[in-house]
Amino acid sequence: MFDGPLSAVGGPSRSPGGAGALLGPPGAPQSQHWLRQREEAVLAEMINMAVPLDARGNPVSEPYSTAAANAAEPVVTTWRLLIFDDWGRDIIAPLLKVGQLRELGVTLYLHIATERDPVPGAPAIYFCAPTEENIARIADDCAHSLYEWVYLNFTTQIPRPQLESLSQKLCSSPLQSIRHIRVFDRTLSYVALENDLFSLMLNNSFVVLNKTNAKDEEIEEHLNQVVLGISHVCLSMQVLPILVHSRSGAATEVARRLSLRLNDALNDKQLTPAPSSVLGRPLLLLVDRSSDIATALHHPFTYRGLLVELGGMRLNKCAITTSDGKDEVLEVDPDKDEVYVENAGLDFGAVGGNIEAALRRYKEEYAALAQETPGGIGDDGGDGNDMSKLLANAPGLAERKRCLDAHTKLAFNILNKIRARHLDHYHGVELAVLQQEGFDAEEFHSLLSNGMGTPEDLQRLFLIAYLMCTEGDDAQVVQEHESAFGDAAAFPALAYLKHLRNWSLTTQSPSASQPNASQGFGWGFAQQLAKNIASSLGTKSETMLPLTKLVDALMQDGPGGAGGSGSPVPYGSPVGGGGVGALPAGSSGGGSSSVLRAKLLETVEAYDPRTKKPVDLREAVFSQAIVFALGGGSVAEYDNLKAWEARKQRKSVMYGCTSVVSGEDMLRQLAVLGATQKS
Repeated sequence: MFDGPLSAVGGPSRSPGGAGALLGPPGAPQSQHWLRQREEAVLAEMINMAVPLDARGNPVSEPYSTAAANAAEPVVTTWRLLIFDDWGRDIIAPLLKVGQLRELGVTLYLHIATERDPVPGAPAIYFCAPTEENIARIADDCAHSLYEWVYLNFTTQIPRPQLESLSQKLCSSPLQSIRHIRVFDRTLSYVALENDLFSLMLNNSFVVLNKTNAKDEEIEEHLNQVVLGISHVCLSMQVLPILVHSRSGAATEVARRLSLRLNDALNDKQLTPAPSSVLGRPLLLLVDRSSDIATALHHPFTYRGLLVELGGMRLNKCAITTSDGKDEVLEVDPDKDEVYVENAGLDFGAVGGNIEAALRRYKEEYAALAQETPGGIGDDGGDGNDMSKLLANAPGLAERKRCLDAHTKLAFNILNKIRARHLDHYHGVELAVLQQEGFDAEEFHSLLSNGMGTPEDLQRLFLIAYLMCTEGDDAQVVQEHESAFGDAAAFPALAYLKHLRNWSLTTQSPSASQPNASQGFGWGFAQQLAKNIASSLGTKSETMLPLTKLVDALMQDGPGGAGGSGSPVPYGSPVGGGGVGALPAGSSGGGSSSVLRAKLLETVEAYDPRTKKPVDLREAVFSQAIVFALGGGSVAEYDNLKAWEARKQRKSVMYGCTSVVSGEDMLRQLAVLGATQKS
């Protein structure tokens, strides 16, 4: 009755696209990723395999089904229950809508913490984290025989103690009505928000990693969760990346633990990357939010960034207040919502016109279709084919209209907030500072002195200037406006950044010990990295943010190559000697760009989990990258990376983070750290 041998527990389900494929199948756009489809396929398989079973474990066919009566093979028509915890719900929510769940046979979905009545005759699918609380609740449900067939799907591998605890509790219960219990590990400790954007939903990560009173157990648990989530992404895509990370701080520790976990997955055959991908192996760049706090505080101006910043977008759902004062939740679908796909990365100034144009096209198509149907303009009576065409196109047109209406509401709501808070002015001043294109002291003074925007807007602008304008007249202008914010109690975020700056000035000695968690995970090194990258930015950088500039340096092809055709060979590609594509020894190019690249590469180091040896980034060539931000991800960084990818041929980048944070959320976390900071 209790099924769950090791063969049913462990490795991830195979996903569409084949092993070792970071990019899509042949013929797909080069920059297209398939992470959402992979995770959705695992969830669909999880639901579809939950069927009634007989005493021998064979599927029970529905005797009253017409399809079953006429089919040579047994046909299973199953109604299912889906039971989840908060984590399971958050994974499913962006991927499977209510209609899709119904198509999969899920007619009832409930939270595991709620009181539930018995439902005989239907399989129950549990999808939750293997916590002690969930284990106890599952055992209690089985003891009360709520369901006949129980399928336990854990988001990650259930630890041995919890598995034994579950077995003991089940064995001590009568389980009179339970026919079968099966256990599976789904390795899905991440949320695929888009095909190339994922989150581990670990909120307040920056606080956990940087607070002075953090307990070792708390940091240990957090780092393990990060490693687990990243490894599950690698397992889903079946790739073994080259690990690239900063030389100190949390990223180094995460890289060390991740290397061990990926090696274990290789040995256990959970990870079987394709050995002959012409694209080579991807690099996985681990960066710490502390290396660039300014970008996280920045007021974005892309449509996607504004949806997060002003629409509160979480799990692809936005919350707005309508003109009549009612709250409304609007959902975007990166797979089917054409308006979102076409406009997400664009500046907001172009979005309104694009939505109007899409609305005009919809009306034209609707009118043309209406004319071809009975009763339409110019119709001579029509026939059944016309009506069939209308019925066939109606669902698609209705969905397009729903998306257009939703984005019209969102754009109007965003526009009102931009006007009320003068966010376009904030964006302009901040972006110029971040890209080292100049500091508009006059506009900076105007925004702060006139109190334009919210108090949080003013604080974010000042903190960006404080972090980036550290020398000369610009620093003097920033210092002159500091008194407007009051003392440290009134501006705790600034107090925290001051503490970190003062701390870094006293720990410059090479012999100084490595910073620990309570010292902010290497603030001094982080600021050195930020300055090295920022110094390279300018009008010729094609609006690259610091992280994009580092990725660009890591993925430059460089002169020459070992491919035999004049093109550089990606790292790990079977083309070329030893399976490693590299630049000719000693060739690092010429000019200032190669010098700049060398400086940027000095801030990071690389390690190959397969060979357990360091990788020379000056020679390695990569075509694919997975960038992961510890301590919180920024939509501005993601959008900037995708803009960079669009300009590059045969380059692909995916972005992940502990959680997607808005500028206000980053400010809140800095304030929390400042309020608890001991002077």
